[in-house]
Amino acid sequence: MTRVNTALKLARINRNLKQIDLARELGVSENLVSAWETSRSIPLPNMRYRIAKVLGSTPEELFKNIYQL
Repeated sequence: MTRVNTALKLARINRNLKQIDLARELGVSENLVSAWETSRSIPLPNMRYRIAKVLGSTPEELFKNIYQL
């Protein structure tokens, strides 16, 4: 089972985005993207939708481990 942070990082890399690129697309800091990818923080529900959209996925697929809790 892929952890949320790993799934997020892999999806970002597969889209050829750096953390700063994703942060700019979402209007957040690069530090926040880093926190998501290192499991120091979990994106809020409204942000999960935006992240998934930018990364060409769905919130349910990208964050399936959160939804299974």
